[in-house]
Amino acid sequence: MLDIQGTDRSEWRAMSLNVPNDPNYWQNRAEEAWSIATEIGDTHCKAIMVGIEQSYERIAKSVAERASEQR
Repeated sequence: MLDIQGTDRSEWRAMSLNVPNDPNYWQNRAEEAWSIATEIGDTHCKAIMVGIEQSYERIAKSVAERASEQR
């Protein structure tokens, strides 16, 4: 689990600036996560991986919407 207790705002800001603004990047991550999820036998772990895949899908959609609003 990510330990955020010792992280100050400037560190979070620096990390957030490195997030790709390309929806294709996030869509590819989603597809990769789905591919991994289909190979997992444990239902609990599979559900976690599917949740990750869905999160990447939401990020891809959000990035695409933001890009279209800026045009």
